[in-house]
Amino acid sequence: MALSESSLITAIRSLLNEAVSGFFSDTEIRSWIAQAAGDISSKTLCYETTAGSLTLATDQIEYAAPTGLLKPKAVTYKDKGLVRILPHQIGHLTHREAGPPEQYYFLANTIGLWPKPDVSIAAETVTVYGAVFTTTIADIPEWYEIPACWYGVVQGLLKDKRYAQAGQLYQMYLNSLSFGRQDLTDQAPDVRADFKQPDFNEILQPGKE
Repeated sequence: MALSESSLITAIRSLLNEAVSGFFSDTEIRSWIAQAAGDISSKTLCYETTAGSLTLATDQIEYAAPTGLLKPKAVTYKDKGLVRILPHQIGHLTHREAGPPEQYYFLANTIGLWPKPDVSIAAETVTVYGAVFTTTIADIPEWYEIPACWYGVVQGLLKDKRYAQAGQLYQMYLNSLSFGRQDLTDQAPDVRADFKQPDFNEILQPGKE
C-alpha cells in the first residue's frame, strides 16, 4: 500500500500542533513531503521499478543511464538477464568482442554493455530495472510512513527556528533509514554460481554421493 499525501499532511500538522493552515501552509507541507520522498528513495533505494530502456548502437559500449536511476538491479536483453561485472572485467569473461550483449556494468551514471553491439542488433533495446529516485510520495512503500512524517516535522521545526528539536528528530529520521543500509548498497559483481543450474539431487539429498 502506497503512502497518502493527505494522511501525511494530517500527521505532520498534528505533530506541529497546527490543525489547519496558518503558520504552516498546505503548499509548503506538500513540498516537504515531496522532499521526503526524494530523500527516502535516494537513501534507502526503496522505489524499485522498470527504469527505462536503452537503444543499442553499433560499436557503442556505454549509454547514459535512464533518468533517476540510482542503482540497477537487472538489465535484460530479449528477456534474458545480463551478468553484472565491473568495468575492468571487460573482455576477460567472454571471447566475443561484438554481438548481443551478455554483461553490463554501472559507473558514473553510465551503463556499459559487453560484447559491444554489432550492426545486426543496432536499434534493438535492453531494459533496465532498478532503484529510482522519486519525489512522488505514493511511490514510497507504506513502512516508511513514520520517517516521511518525521522529515516533514523537521522542516516545520526549522521554519519555526526550533533548531535543537529539529536536529534531534532529524537524527532519529536518519537512524530509521540507515537500518540495513549495507545490504541495500552492496555493489558486488555477479558470480558464476548465481547463473548455475542447481543440482536438485544435491539439494534434496545433501552429502549423498
